[in-house]
Amino acid sequence: MTPIIRCLRSESLKIKATPALWLALCTAALLPALNFLGAVFNAKDMIPPPGLNPWDLLLTRAWYHLGTLLLTLFAVLSTALLVQTEYKANTWKQVLVQPVPEWAVYTGKLITTLLLTLFCLACFAGFSLIAGLLAGIIKPELQFLHYTPSLFFILKAIVHSFVGLLGVLGMQYALALSFRNFVPPIGAGLAGFIVSIFLMGTKFKDFFPYTSPLLTASKLKSLSGRTLLLNEWMSIVFFGVAVIAGYFLFLRYAKKSGA
Repeated sequence: MTPIIRCLRSESLKIKATPALWLALCTAALLPALNFLGAVFNAKDMIPPPGLNPWDLLLTRAWYHLGTLLLTLFAVLSTALLVQTEYKANTWKQVLVQPVPEWAVYTGKLITTLLLTLFCLACFAGFSLIAGLLAGIIKPELQFLHYTPSLFFILKAIVHSFVGLLGVLGMQYALALSFRNFVPPIGAGLAGFIVSIFLMGTKFKDFFPYTSPLLTASKLKSLSGRTLLLNEWMSIVFFGVAVIAGYFLFLRYAKKSGA
Protein backbone atom coordinates (compact mmCIF):
# COMPACT_ATOMS: atom_id res chain seq x y z
CA MET A 1 0.00 0.00 0.00
CA THR A 2 1.47 3.35 -1.04
CA PRO A 3 1.89 6.08 1.62
CA ILE A 4 -0.71 8.35 0.02
CA ILE A 5 -3.34 5.58 -0.11
CA ARG A 6 -2.63 4.77 3.54
CA CYS A 7 -3.10 8.41 4.50
CA LEU A 8 -6.30 8.69 2.48
CA ARG A 9 -7.72 5.63 4.22
CA SER A 10 -6.80 7.14 7.57
CA GLU A 11 -8.44 10.45 6.63
CA SER A 12 -11.60 8.68 5.50
CA LEU A 13 -11.94 7.21 8.99
CA LYS A 14 -11.19 10.50 10.73
CA ILE A 15 -13.73 12.46 8.73
CA LYS A 16 -16.51 10.32 10.16
CA ALA A 17 -15.65 11.66 13.61
CA THR A 18 -16.12 15.27 12.49
CA PRO A 19 -19.19 17.23 11.34
CA ALA A 20 -17.50 17.75 7.95
CA LEU A 21 -19.69 15.27 6.06
CA TRP A 22 -22.82 16.72 7.62
CA LEU A 23 -21.61 20.19 6.74
CA ALA A 24 -21.22 19.13 3.10
CA LEU A 25 -24.67 17.52 3.01
CA CYS A 26 -26.40 20.44 4.72
CA THR A 27 -24.68 22.95 2.43
CA ALA A 28 -25.73 20.92 -0.58
CA ALA A 29 -29.32 20.48 0.62
CA LEU A 30 -30.14 23.98 1.88
CA LEU A 31 -30.74 25.83 -1.38
CA PRO A 32 -32.52 22.93 -3.17
CA ALA A 33 -34.87 22.67 -0.18
CA LEU A 34 -35.60 26.40 -0.31
CA ASN A 35 -36.09 26.26 -4.07
CA PHE A 36 -38.51 23.35 -3.66
CA LEU A 37 -40.55 25.20 -1.04
CA GLY A 38 -40.56 28.34 -3.16
CA ALA A 39 -41.73 26.44 -6.22
CA VAL A 40 -44.52 24.65 -4.33
CA PHE A 41 -45.86 27.54 -2.27
CA ASN A 42 -45.28 30.22 -4.88
CA ALA A 43 -46.04 28.21 -8.01
CA LYS A 44 -47.85 31.01 -9.87
CA ASP A 45 -44.70 33.12 -10.00
CA MET A 46 -42.56 30.12 -10.98
CA ILE A 47 -44.50 29.05 -14.07
CA PRO A 48 -42.13 29.49 -17.05
CA PRO A 49 -43.11 31.35 -20.22
CA PRO A 50 -44.15 29.13 -23.15
CA GLY A 51 -41.19 27.35 -24.71
CA LEU A 52 -38.78 28.08 -21.85
CA ASN A 53 -37.19 25.11 -20.11
CA PRO A 54 -37.98 25.52 -16.38
CA TRP A 55 -34.83 23.57 -15.50
CA ASP A 56 -32.67 26.30 -17.00
CA LEU A 57 -34.18 28.88 -14.66
CA LEU A 58 -34.02 26.61 -11.60
CA LEU A 59 -30.45 25.42 -12.10
CA THR A 60 -29.04 28.82 -13.07
CA ARG A 61 -30.50 30.44 -9.97
CA ALA A 62 -29.46 27.56 -7.73
CA TRP A 63 -25.80 27.58 -8.81
CA TYR A 64 -25.66 31.37 -8.69
CA HIS A 65 -26.85 31.47 -5.10
CA LEU A 66 -24.55 28.60 -4.12
CA GLY A 67 -21.50 30.40 -5.48
CA THR A 68 -22.36 33.81 -4.08
CA LEU A 69 -23.66 32.80 -0.67
CA LEU A 70 -22.46 29.39 0.49
CA LEU A 71 -19.39 28.02 -1.30
CA THR A 72 -16.79 30.29 0.28
CA LEU A 73 -18.28 29.79 3.75
CA PHE A 74 -18.29 26.02 3.18
CA ALA A 75 -14.60 26.09 2.20
CA VAL A 76 -13.72 28.13 5.29
CA LEU A 77 -15.55 25.82 7.70
CA SER A 78 -14.70 22.48 6.07
CA THR A 79 -10.94 23.09 5.92
CA ALA A 80 -10.93 24.22 9.53
CA LEU A 81 -12.84 21.12 10.61
CA LEU A 82 -10.59 18.70 8.74
CA VAL A 83 -7.26 20.23 9.75
CA GLN A 84 -8.09 21.33 13.27
CA THR A 85 -9.18 17.81 14.20
CA GLU A 86 -5.54 16.92 14.82
CA TYR A 87 -4.92 20.02 16.95
CA LYS A 88 -8.11 19.55 18.94
CA ALA A 89 -7.34 15.92 19.73
CA ASN A 90 -3.63 16.67 20.13
CA THR A 91 -2.81 13.85 17.71
CA TRP A 92 -0.45 15.57 15.27
CA LYS A 93 2.57 13.99 16.96
CA GLN A 94 1.02 10.53 16.64
CA VAL A 95 0.26 11.17 12.98
CA LEU A 96 3.76 12.39 12.25
CA VAL A 97 5.55 9.43 13.86
CA GLN A 98 3.74 6.96 11.61
CA PRO A 99 5.90 5.19 8.98
CA VAL A 100 4.74 7.53 6.22
CA PRO A 101 6.54 10.62 4.88
CA GLU A 102 5.38 14.11 5.79
CA TRP A 103 4.44 14.89 2.19
CA ALA A 104 1.98 11.97 2.19
CA VAL A 105 0.34 13.16 5.42
CA TYR A 106 0.05 16.69 4.04
CA THR A 107 -1.20 15.59 0.62
CA GLY A 108 -3.63 13.06 2.04
CA LYS A 109 -5.41 15.67 4.12
CA LEU A 110 -5.38 18.12 1.19
CA ILE A 111 -6.88 15.57 -1.20
CA THR A 112 -9.54 14.74 1.40
CA THR A 113 -10.44 18.43 1.54
CA LEU A 114 -10.76 18.60 -2.24
CA LEU A 115 -12.81 15.40 -2.42
CA LEU A 116 -15.16 16.70 0.26
CA THR A 117 -15.72 19.81 -1.84
CA LEU A 118 -16.47 17.73 -4.95
CA PHE A 119 -18.83 15.60 -2.86
CA CYS A 120 -20.68 18.74 -1.76
CA LEU A 121 -20.99 20.01 -5.35
CA ALA A 122 -22.18 16.63 -6.65
CA CYS A 123 -24.75 16.36 -3.86
CA PHE A 124 -25.94 19.89 -4.63
CA ALA A 125 -26.50 18.92 -8.26
CA GLY A 126 -28.40 15.80 -7.23
CA PHE A 127 -30.52 17.57 -4.63
CA SER A 128 -31.39 20.30 -7.15
CA LEU A 129 -32.63 17.69 -9.61
CA ILE A 130 -34.66 15.95 -6.91
CA ALA A 131 -36.16 19.29 -5.83
CA GLY A 132 -37.24 20.04 -9.40
CA LEU A 133 -38.73 16.60 -9.94
CA LEU A 134 -40.70 16.70 -6.68
CA ALA A 135 -41.92 20.22 -7.44
CA GLY A 136 -43.01 19.04 -10.89
CA ILE A 137 -44.96 16.13 -9.41
CA ILE A 138 -46.72 18.28 -6.82
CA LYS A 139 -47.26 21.24 -9.16
CA PRO A 140 -47.55 19.92 -12.77
CA GLU A 141 -48.05 23.45 -14.10
CA LEU A 142 -44.37 24.12 -13.40
CA GLN A 143 -43.64 21.75 -16.33
CA PHE A 144 -40.52 20.18 -14.87
CA LEU A 145 -41.75 16.78 -16.02
CA HIS A 146 -42.13 17.98 -19.61
CA TYR A 147 -38.51 19.02 -20.05
CA THR A 148 -35.10 17.54 -19.30
CA PRO A 149 -32.34 19.33 -17.37
CA SER A 150 -29.10 20.13 -19.15
CA LEU A 151 -26.49 17.66 -17.92
CA PHE A 152 -23.87 19.72 -19.75
CA PHE A 153 -24.75 22.77 -17.66
CA ILE A 154 -24.59 20.71 -14.45
CA LEU A 155 -21.16 19.30 -15.32
CA LYS A 156 -19.96 22.76 -16.35
CA ALA A 157 -21.24 24.23 -13.10
CA ILE A 158 -19.47 21.59 -11.01
CA VAL A 159 -16.13 22.00 -12.81
CA HIS A 160 -16.11 25.81 -12.88
CA SER A 161 -17.36 26.13 -9.29
CA PHE A 162 -14.65 23.75 -8.10
CA VAL A 163 -11.88 25.53 -10.01
CA GLY A 164 -13.16 28.93 -8.88
CA LEU A 165 -13.02 27.77 -5.27
CA LEU A 166 -9.51 26.29 -5.39
CA GLY A 167 -7.82 29.53 -4.32
CA VAL A 168 -9.99 29.78 -1.22
CA LEU A 169 -9.42 26.11 -0.38
CA GLY A 170 -5.65 26.50 -0.69
CA MET A 171 -5.55 29.66 1.40
CA GLN A 172 -7.76 28.20 4.11
CA TYR A 173 -5.82 24.95 4.17
CA ALA A 174 -2.55 26.81 4.76
CA LEU A 175 -4.18 29.05 7.39
CA ALA A 176 -5.73 26.11 9.24
CA LEU A 177 -2.31 24.44 9.44
CA SER A 178 -0.77 27.61 10.83
CA PHE A 179 -2.93 27.94 13.94
CA ARG A 180 -3.82 25.62 16.79
CA ASN A 181 -7.48 26.67 17.08
CA PHE A 182 -10.44 27.37 14.85
CA VAL A 183 -10.78 31.11 15.41
CA PRO A 184 -7.91 32.62 13.32
CA PRO A 185 -8.48 30.61 10.09
CA ILE A 186 -12.25 30.99 10.26
CA GLY A 187 -11.93 34.68 11.14
CA ALA A 188 -9.54 35.24 8.23
CA GLY A 189 -11.85 33.38 5.87
CA LEU A 190 -14.89 35.38 6.91
CA ALA A 191 -12.89 38.58 6.54
CA GLY A 192 -11.86 37.50 3.05
CA PHE A 193 -15.50 36.81 2.15
CA ILE A 194 -16.60 40.24 3.36
CA VAL A 195 -13.77 41.99 1.52
CA SER A 196 -14.68 40.08 -1.66
CA ILE A 197 -18.14 41.65 -1.65
CA PHE A 198 -16.63 45.15 -1.69
CA LEU A 199 -14.12 44.21 -4.40
CA MET A 200 -16.72 42.84 -6.82
CA GLY A 201 -17.19 46.18 -8.53
CA THR A 202 -13.49 47.02 -8.80
CA LYS A 203 -10.68 46.21 -11.22
CA PHE A 204 -9.01 44.06 -8.55
CA LYS A 205 -11.84 41.53 -8.36
CA ASP A 206 -10.09 38.91 -10.54
CA PHE A 207 -6.96 38.98 -8.40
CA PHE A 208 -8.42 38.28 -4.97
CA PRO A 209 -9.06 34.57 -4.29
CA TYR A 210 -12.21 35.09 -2.24
CA THR A 211 -14.01 36.89 -5.08
CA SER A 212 -13.44 34.00 -7.48
CA PRO A 213 -16.46 31.85 -6.44
CA LEU A 214 -18.71 34.91 -6.75
CA LEU A 215 -17.35 35.83 -10.18
CA THR A 216 -17.70 32.29 -11.49
CA ALA A 217 -21.26 32.01 -10.21
CA SER A 218 -22.26 35.27 -11.87
CA LYS A 219 -20.94 34.11 -15.27
CA LEU A 220 -21.92 30.42 -15.28
CA LYS A 221 -24.87 30.86 -17.62
CA SER A 222 -22.79 32.45 -20.38
CA LEU A 223 -19.75 30.18 -20.10
CA SER A 224 -19.04 27.80 -22.97
CA GLY A 225 -17.47 25.28 -20.62
CA ARG A 226 -14.32 24.95 -22.73
CA THR A 227 -12.30 27.81 -21.32
CA LEU A 228 -11.51 29.12 -17.86
CA LEU A 229 -12.19 32.65 -16.69
CA LEU A 230 -9.36 34.94 -15.60
CA ASN A 231 -10.44 34.64 -11.97
CA GLU A 232 -10.34 30.85 -12.30
CA TRP A 233 -6.79 30.88 -13.65
CA MET A 234 -5.85 33.14 -10.76
CA SER A 235 -7.64 30.74 -8.39
CA ILE A 236 -5.36 27.94 -9.62
CA VAL A 237 -2.31 30.17 -9.09
CA PHE A 238 -3.40 31.10 -5.56
CA PHE A 239 -4.05 27.44 -4.81
CA GLY A 240 -0.58 26.42 -5.96
CA VAL A 241 1.17 29.17 -4.00
CA ALA A 242 -0.87 28.51 -0.85
CA VAL A 243 -0.32 24.74 -1.01
CA ILE A 244 3.44 25.15 -1.41
CA ALA A 245 3.61 27.71 1.41
CA GLY A 246 1.40 25.50 3.57
CA TYR A 247 3.71 22.54 2.99
CA PHE A 248 6.74 24.42 4.31
CA LEU A 249 4.70 25.56 7.32
CA PHE A 250 3.73 21.94 7.86
CA LEU A 251 7.35 20.78 7.67
CA ARG A 252 8.34 23.43 10.23
CA TYR A 253 5.63 22.22 12.57
CA ALA A 254 6.68 18.59 12.06
CA LYS A 255 10.28 19.49 12.94
CA LYS A 256 9.16 21.29 16.10
CA SER A 257 7.09 18.25 17.05
CA GLY A 258 10.15 16.07 16.83
CA ALA A 259 8.81 13.88 14.06
